[in-house]
Amino acid sequence: MRINASYAGVYRNFSKFIGGSSKVIYKDNGYPYISGVIYVRNGQVVEEIAKYQGKITKHQVLGKFIKKYDTKGKLISYYEQQPGILDSRHGKGWEKCLLFGYRGKVFSQFINGRLTKQTFRYSNGRIAYKFSRYQDSKGKSEMIVRRPDGSKWAVLKGQLIGHTPTTHILYNVSPKEIISNLRGNSGVYDFEITVYNTAGRKYTHGKYQSSQRVGKWLYLGKNVYYLSGVPVSKEIYSDDPKKWDANEILNIGNAQLRAALLKKFTFERLIKKTNSEVIHSIDDMRLIQIESPAWQNERYIVLLKVKCPSTGIEFVLRVPPSMRECEEARQWTFGADMKRLDNRVYEEDYITLKKET
Repeated sequence: MRINASYAGVYRNFSKFIGGSSKVIYKDNGYPYISGVIYVRNGQVVEEIAKYQGKITKHQVLGKFIKKYDTKGKLISYYEQQPGILDSRHGKGWEKCLLFGYRGKVFSQFINGRLTKQTFRYSNGRIAYKFSRYQDSKGKSEMIVRRPDGSKWAVLKGQLIGHTPTTHILYNVSPKEIISNLRGNSGVYDFEITVYNTAGRKYTHGKYQSSQRVGKWLYLGKNVYYLSGVPVSKEIYSDDPKKWDANEILNIGNAQLRAALLKKFTFERLIKKTNSEVIHSIDDMRLIQIESPAWQNERYIVLLKVKCPSTGIEFVLRVPPSMRECEEARQWTFGADMKRLDNRVYEEDYITLKKET
């Protein structure tokens, strides 16, 4: 284990490796009320006890559990951990927390750090929601959220969980609205949400695709329109993109709005209606460059046009403006991190597919 000291002062910071088995007692001189003990075995942290003003706030044992306490010393959280890993939840756990401002306790189950089941119970004993990562026998993925009095508050349908474990399924974006956003989620999710007022009437309804609001929404009783997460007027949302001027879109100052309109306009139409230039081609691939307005940070928009070998359908994909060869751009779309040396790309780094569909 290595201990690093920061903000200790000029020439006073240090980095020290601790091997074997030992007990490390630490204290923050800048914040004297923060202290703790770390136990090391064979160079690995196996236990930690953190304290605040002399009272334990966290107790963690490798591969067994992690407990958290409030400032009064009361246990507020307990989670089982994956054997051999210090910070990976595995098994059951619970935590006292708030849901939309109401006190309660959330019960969760993890498998190798991934949330699989969760139930939130209000302090009055009523259940707010029951969540399962897996679909039911009918192939539906739906979660109903209820108020403390048992009335229906929200209904969520679709992909409700991403890749990052979380102890909360929902959080309150504003006092008047419930939006599912999966706190701390780094994954991409798609779902539909409906929110009801206390009278049981629907006052918010809409869809998320790739983590963005899309289409027509009923938002707090009013209609709102979205293109790729960007709010637009009803006229723009309903207008035929074939009538749009490509150069007018490129001159839009708001980058998010410009990107949303380009997506609806389509890159195929952009190529046809601008002075595009093919800067590289090979086989069925073409790398196309379109000049952007001079005031924009990116001087060019670069697009890769490819053809599916199975269906013959052509696709246009946007790639970074630094791309200069088709295969380099194609590899970028696969997520390959191309290594460069003397402006060369090493072909051994390429991702090769036996069959493309």
